Amino acid sequence: GDMGKEGEPIADAVTNAARALHSLLDDNATLIRSLPLGTVAVASTTPSVTSAVTLLTNTIKNLSFSTMTRLHAAGSILSLRRVVVLEKETGTTTNEEEQLIASLQSSTN
Repeated sequence: GDMGKEGEPIADAVTNAARALHSLLDDNATLIRSLPLGTVAVASTTPSVTSAVTLLTNTIKNLSFSTMTRLHAAGSILSLRRVVVLEKETGTTTNEEEQLIASLQSSTN
C-alpha cells in the first residue's frame, strides 16, 4: 500500500531496519547461535529468535510494507533457518528448538 508523502520517512526507516537486521544475521552463525530461542507461548512479549521469526513472518505477509522491506525480512528468516534448522537436523533438539524449527519452516513455505 501507499502511505503517501507523510509516511515515506517511516517506510524508509522500516526498510533500513529490515536491511540492517538481514545484514547482521547473514552468514553470522555465531551470533544466531548466541540468541535466546524463546518459546512460542511468550513470543509476543519476550525478545527471542521465536518472537523475531513471528515479526518477520508478519512483515513478509503485510503488503503495506515495501517489496524491499519484505525481501530483507525473508532474507533474515532464511539466515536464521540456515543455522537453526539445517544445523539441528544432525543432532538432538529440545522442545523449544522444535517449536522454533516448526515456526521457521512454516514461514518459508
